[in-house]
Amino acid sequence: MTNKDSTNKLATHLRDVAFPALHDVLDRAFPEFGWKQTDSGWEATNWPDGVPRQSNSKRADRLNAYRDNPWGVVVHGKEAFSWVEYITGQRSPRGEVFVDAVRRLSELAGVEFPKRALSPDEFARLEKRKRRGSILGEVFKWTASQLLAKTDEAKEARDYLGGRGIEEQHFEELGLGFYANASDLRQHLLGQGFTAEDIKDEGVVFDRMEGHVVFCWRDEHGRPLTLYGRHPNPPEDAPKNMGLPGAGTKRSPLFLNLAKDRQPGKALDLVVVEGLFDAAVLQLKGEHRAVASSSKTLSTEQLDTIERAQPRRVYVVGDPDKGGEEGNIRNARALRDRGIASFVVPTIPNGSDPDEFVLAQGVEDWRDLVDNSTTAARFLALNAVEGITPASSDADKEEALRRCLEVAEAASGPFALRDAEDVFNVASNATGYSPEAIADVDRRVGEQRRADRLRRESASAIKSAAMDIENNPEKAEEVSTQLSKRLLDVASSNQRLQLVSFAEAIKNISTESIGLLGGFGDLDESVRFRPGTLNLVGGRTGHGKTSALAHLLHRWSEEEPVVFISMEERGEDILLRLISRLAYANGAGAFWTTTSVARYLREPDGEFYADTDLVDEAKEEVERRMRFLRLVYAPHLDADQIGPAIHSLVGEGGPASAVLVDYLQKIPPGKTQADRRDIQVSHAARALKIAAVECGVPVVAGVQINRESIPADFRNQLRKAEEEDPIEDSPSVAKAIQKTRPRLEHLREGGSEQEADVVLGLLNHAAESDLGRRFEVGVIKNRRGRTGQWVTLPFSPGHSLIDGGSGISAAVDPILLKGTRISVEPPDPDDELLDF
Repeated sequence: MTNKDSTNKLATHLRDVAFPALHDVLDRAFPEFGWKQTDSGWEATNWPDGVPRQSNSKRADRLNAYRDNPWGVVVHGKEAFSWVEYITGQRSPRGEVFVDAVRRLSELAGVEFPKRALSPDEFARLEKRKRRGSILGEVFKWTASQLLAKTDEAKEARDYLGGRGIEEQHFEELGLGFYANASDLRQHLLGQGFTAEDIKDEGVVFDRMEGHVVFCWRDEHGRPLTLYGRHPNPPEDAPKNMGLPGAGTKRSPLFLNLAKDRQPGKALDLVVVEGLFDAAVLQLKGEHRAVASSSKTLSTEQLDTIERAQPRRVYVVGDPDKGGEEGNIRNARALRDRGIASFVVPTIPNGSDPDEFVLAQGVEDWRDLVDNSTTAARFLALNAVEGITPASSDADKEEALRRCLEVAEAASGPFALRDAEDVFNVASNATGYSPEAIADVDRRVGEQRRADRLRRESASAIKSAAMDIENNPEKAEEVSTQLSKRLLDVASSNQRLQLVSFAEAIKNISTESIGLLGGFGDLDESVRFRPGTLNLVGGRTGHGKTSALAHLLHRWSEEEPVVFISMEERGEDILLRLISRLAYANGAGAFWTTTSVARYLREPDGEFYADTDLVDEAKEEVERRMRFLRLVYAPHLDADQIGPAIHSLVGEGGPASAVLVDYLQKIPPGKTQADRRDIQVSHAARALKIAAVECGVPVVAGVQINRESIPADFRNQLRKAEEEDPIEDSPSVAKAIQKTRPRLEHLREGGSEQEADVVLGLLNHAAESDLGRRFEVGVIKNRRGRTGQWVTLPFSPGHSLIDGGSGISAAVDPILLKGTRISVEPPDPDDELLDF
């Protein structure tokens, strides 16, 4: 059975067996939640520390596990997390981490873990790993006991550790020991039942380790790997550091298991230092991101382990010497080539090592130093232009520029745009050439390289096929077919296309996020804003498009980074909407519309009839949210530029959870040659969809609805209804306005609906009639759920307020109505008015 087959089998086991069984015993499997049963499943009464989705409120009743979706927990208003993520701390664990997670969940659920027959080689490797782990575990215990022994050598070792800032109470925490006497260790192991052959095969009795203070080196899961340490007073010509012999014994950075355990429920960050004592002291002082490589450069195996751990960021800290500088360069390149977001910490002042610095200056100064790190791309670019000035020779500047372009070309992932821009700015400052000129050169060079590579590989494939046909004419048809496939492979590889893996897809589906909730009342039952989707919110002018986007911004920016790109309103206007909405929510004060808030901010000493504390509190809350909110006013961004801009904004300072764009038709067409407006709009929508997929976030864009959505005789029918029943929110007026509900074909200038995963329609009755008081939201397209459902929600346009269940009083403003379901199917224009 292949690895892919095994992964597929495990994913199926989770979905069909383990998750349903686990749901039935959640109160015993995960008692830390304090589960209580409900009609639909379980509701928590406690918010454990390990919940992957952070929240300031931490209301336990927001954690729910539903019977029809037993794979995890829904955090209302904050998407969801799977049980796999909860126990591993990773959204998409792979390899042994995934297998161990399935095994543990199966045990908790009381179901049998799926097994398969091991091949002889696999069985031998498994037995060897178990044997080594067992004997190393015993060696770890023995060295720990020797460190606490009442001998002069052990006291000397303890004194040495004390001088390094490590006291006795921390020995066990850091896995420290003392390798006293090899013969004594041999006798101890024999007494524990290990054979002489076991001891020899694993190489744990090693005379040269005697007298060393040792770290019990574990892998990322806490399993024993090796012993590695330092002699307090090494003999002449002996190395300071020494480890047990064996290949791959340091394949995981030291303390990676601690770094993962001490950052539960968070995106994993790592700070990679060279020295083991550097990492140990940093861990003790509260720098729980610290791990050690024991070498100036990370090994290939350590890079593999880090990549599997899926860290958010890796900070590289070289020793303050020439070797450390070279190590920083190599590590930055290696991490970059793995697609891992990496940063290089500034050189430590006064030539100190990391442990010396944190002991002398404190951990806060250390964190400040790390916070001032340089991106790997910028660091490598600075290294490439070292010694170059605008006065340098053209040849030297050209060579420096070539090196910088290589750095820019290697940039990948959501930070690629930012990294390339940093590189261009560094090159510009050093050479005197403009960033625009350098970017243009980079684009041309990149295109030329891809074209050259495509030409070389295609020519090679054609030449090889021609030789095969010449030698075997009878196989001409078979060779031609193979050539066609080969040329397709060449073209695909040069476009960086990636085929879908069935096993990977199944695993991703079983653990994927269900998406963000929009807070649109009953629509939340069927509509989720999922990562990688394009979602449109459509309405005619005055029907609340920007208010709906401001509603989502208010809802999602409380604790998660959100990008808001405004093509129409200034950033100041969007912030006014937020302040007004929060002031309303804080005190139900209908007075504080956006107009009133703006006046108060201009004239804080003026006379006002409402509680100004509400606005002041709202201002403070918006200021707090600015660390999550990435708000830009960019009416100039065209359809070709908006995708890279989203990449840059999503990646800036850590991944964002969603992108909001106001609105689609305002995006200029870019370089498309199409004259038709529907094709131009489709081009812009396609750019948003691609950005959503590549960045792994939901993109929500406002979209204009055609005036053609209004029936020809609508005004006459509305006037007649107003005359027959001239009261606010009369049924006859509401019935007439309902006939103008948006439909998919009403999207202005068309095209965008093809790219969208979800389309919501808005209908503000007050925009059509002075007697109208209803605000409706409906689902008119939904790739992964039902359509035709409409709800009416409380709405106050002066405050950009839509209430999908926040508990805000509806009595303050007559336009606010109780949020209820209107219909499941869209009304026929000839049907009678539907009951609310």
